[in-house]
This record gives sequence, C-alpha cells and structure tokens, in this order.
Amino acid sequence: MGISTQQLKDYFGHQKTFTKQELQDFYEREKDYTESDLFWAVYDLKRKNVIKSVDENTYKLVDERLRSFEPILSDRLLKVNELINEFDADMKYCIWESNWLNNLSIHQAIHNLIIVELESDAVEFVFYHLHDKLTERVFSYTTKADGVLLDKYIFEAKNPIIIKKIITKAPLKKIQQTPHPIFIPKLEKILVDLFCDNALLIAYKGAEQERIFEKAINKYQINFYTMFSYAKRRNQDTELRKYLYKCFKTELLNIFK
Repeated sequence: MGISTQQLKDYFGHQKTFTKQELQDFYEREKDYTESDLFWAVYDLKRKNVIKSVDENTYKLVDERLRSFEPILSDRLLKVNELINEFDADMKYCIWESNWLNNLSIHQAIHNLIIVELESDAVEFVFYHLHDKLTERVFSYTTKADGVLLDKYIFEAKNPIIIKKIITKAPLKKIQQTPHPIFIPKLEKILVDLFCDNALLIAYKGAEQERIFEKAINKYQINFYTMFSYAKRRNQDTELRKYLYKCFKTELLNIFK
C-alpha cells in the first residue's frame, strides 16, 4: 500500500528537522529505496507541501498553521503578461505588483508598480513592445543611476510599468492560466528584493519593511534555504541573516522549535 503522508508526519513530528539519510531509512522500512526513488519521494513531498528544505541535506515538516503565499492576479497584470507572451512565449521572466506588499504593511503605498523582470538582452525589446501596446507609462529601469527617472517620472506616473533585469536563478512560481501561464516571484524573492532595494521599493522601507517581514514570517510558509540562496546571488545573505536575527529572533525560534 505504501507509506502515507500521515505516517511520515507521525514518525518525524517530534523532530525539528531530519536528514536525507533519516528520510531514506524511514522509507526503507517498507522496501529498498534507491537514490532515484528517494529523489522522487522528496519531490512529491515538496510538491504536496508536506516537507521543505532547511539545507541541501536537511528537511522539516511544513507548519500547517502557515499559509502559502498566493497573491491576487489583477486583470491589469494578466494583460501585461499576455503581451509579454505575445512577444516571446519562451522567454525567462517574472511579473508582479508592488501592492502585493500592502497586505503585509501597515500603511498603503499610493503608487502601484507592475514590475516585469527579464533577461538583460530582452529588456529593450519588451520595453518598446509594451510601450507601443499599452496606454500606461512604461519605464526601463536598469541601473541604480536611474534615481532621477524614479523621482521625476516613475513616482509621478499613475500605475507605471517597470521593466528591469532579472537576477539569474531567482526563485519563481509558475501559475497556469489561459491562454498562457504566468511566472511570478516567490515570496522569498520578494522579501529579498525588498531588503536589497533602497530605490524602487522605497515606500516599503524602514518600519514598513520590518512590519512586512514580521507578518510574512508569522503568516506564510517561507523556505529560508531558498531565501538565503537568492540573497547570496545578490551579495546580501550575510546582511539578511543579521537583520532577521536582530529583528525576528523570537519569531524564528518559534518556527524552528
């Protein structure tokens, strides 16, 4: 009949974490498990949101009290997504709205940005494609030197669309839609980007940033291995670890206990 999810929860429920070897030993109580068998077992458990990675060789059960981050996809966002797919359906990209952070913050930001992140060689082409197809203002924001562009144009525009470069290996989530799927950033990416960004997301910095992290940690499932891996690609993993430990030590201890 096979090992059920409940059996796994009963077996490891008393442990904070368990190793890949312990997981294999657990499965081998029923039959011999090859490395391939274990790979697909772990894949299935993660897909069902039963376990998540702590690091490359360690796992923990998902706290069922925490929810998965599932933002509302607005009609406007879906329209931009269709135009991106119209341009190139095989392109690496992600798209999201800054007002997703409003549900985690105390004050509501006045401006709502649609942020489209693309591979660097596609930024210019998609910028002109969206510029020609949309009535909203579209901006290409590619360097930190674009501060004047932010102050004089982007923050003065109504519901602007921002085109920027994507960080390689960014954690994304694919959501099936008709006629095209949509790729959005995972919560871990949004939080890291917020921590690193002192310009585009400035409305959510300071006390707002602290509130956003606090609510995200207490309300949603967060894969900290994914978060720190992405932060490392942005050269901010050490600073992020220090920030989380300083501001949310109690919350993190409650999660990991």
